[in-house]
Amino acid sequence: NAQQLHTLSDSELVSVAEGMMRARTHDDCALMVTGGMRDRKVYVWEVKTAAGRVTAAEKRQLVRTRHTSRISALCFEPVHNYVLSGSDSGRVNIGCAETGREITSDNGERVSTQVVGKLAVCPINPNLVLASMGTTSDQVRLFDIRSRLSIQRPALILGLQRGRTQSRYLRPAWHPHGDLIFYPFLRGSAETGGDGMVAIWDVRYQRCAEDAPQVFHPHKADVWSVSFVESRTAGRHAMVTVSNDHCIGFTDFQL
Repeated sequence: NAQQLHTLSDSELVSVAEGMMRARTHDDCALMVTGGMRDRKVYVWEVKTAAGRVTAAEKRQLVRTRHTSRISALCFEPVHNYVLSGSDSGRVNIGCAETGREITSDNGERVSTQVVGKLAVCPINPNLVLASMGTTSDQVRLFDIRSRLSIQRPALILGLQRGRTQSRYLRPAWHPHGDLIFYPFLRGSAETGGDGMVAIWDVRYQRCAEDAPQVFHPHKADVWSVSFVESRTAGRHAMVTVSNDHCIGFTDFQL
């Protein structure tokens, strides 16, 4: 059953929330991070549990940011203990989950002029972060969070030219081995071959940004989300795709 433990005022409305997996905390509590719709604030919350049920949820830390519009994407990087947040204005901010201190440079530059749809940390390299954009091209940007200039100067820009602006709600994914990026594309109004398409980039390949990516068609209609679950066979993962054809696809994907 759903539990309602914290009532928010109109100014505190949350636009996005993410669990903080592998965060350092006590056994009887977990952490999550939320982004504000109107106040544009990012908070780390402590969620206490007992007997498998949530007993309390309280704000633990305000993470300082320079966002001037709605928070649209969040992720947690456990090695450095960083919270990354993206906004409707195309800005990405990095802050410390423990102290709330801002890590990004003072310039406050934007990754893009478009909405940041998703942020995701590479599974094998905690310094490499994926940011997806709702644009007609250059939909994926990779940046190295060790550099304060990384937000303004992405390490790699990937994408395909499309006849239709890609939605902010598309959900790309890293392969669990960290070598491949999977991005679902929506078909443009003048395009006929884009239905059910997932583009795949191998970031180990030096020319991956210039050459066309591999393409996979798991569905007959537009794909909106890609994710991975571990299969019963050790070391193998199933790709999960969600599509407009009202189906959830499961593909036994091997490198």
